[in-house]
Amino acid sequence: MLTDLSLVAKKNGKALELDGNDIDYNPKLVRQLASACSRTRCLVSLGSDAHYPKDVFRNVDTAIRLVDEFKLELA
Repeated sequence: MLTDLSLVAKKNGKALELDGNDIDYNPKLVRQLASACSRTRCLVSLGSDAHYPKDVFRNVDTAIRLVDEFKLELA
């Protein structure tokens, strides 16, 4: 399903977000999304889903490691 999602995003010139909140909540799913984007060459963006200043850039270091590991292209 994530591969299909990334293909649709790529076809429509959209990026999928590697979200810092999701990295905390479901890291396995974020990793699977990164893998799907790698296979389809879908662009990714990084976000933290911050609602409070202390949450800005939450887990951005982990997201950047995923970008490097899966050789993803940032939007």
